[in-house]
Amino acid sequence: MAENKLTWSISSCDLLYQLRQVKTKFFDASTFYLCRASSFFVNSHRCQSYAIFHLASFDQAHSGDGVAASNLLHEIACNVLRDGSQAELKREAVEQLRGRCTDQGNISNEFYGILTQYDNESSTPILGNPDLNKLLESLASYLSPYITKANKAVAGFVEKDIYILI
Repeated sequence: MAENKLTWSISSCDLLYQLRQVKTKFFDASTFYLCRASSFFVNSHRCQSYAIFHLASFDQAHSGDGVAASNLLHEIACNVLRDGSQAELKREAVEQLRGRCTDQGNISNEFYGILTQYDNESSTPILGNPDLNKLLESLASYLSPYITKANKAVAGFVEKDIYILI
């Protein structure tokens, strides 16, 4: 990828799994470079570690604040990958995901903070938006326990698959 400026991803499938594990700089396009790869040991989705952009696909996470937050970051990543510098976050998407929060805790409060960014507009830009970035960084930090739980399950699958290969 470093040698060929036209290369934008490692593979043409599973794009969200190629996004780096980050918790900062959501306003910067480099956050959304598709440069994360896995080995043949973890070709199966059940053996790939989770990051904030696809945590919601963890099959043991069906609802709750962590799923809502991960879905929001998933939405943001998809919008940036699809629309590039013109990517926007729709207010309606934030409102719907806020409605899926189960309590009035930290994640729910971050959703309310994000909703204050709209000033009666239906969407807000993602890239180049330091105010939205600050809220997204805070939201991402609350996902750490959810990611840890998901990746513990993944570690078990990797151990089983490696044992089978040996």
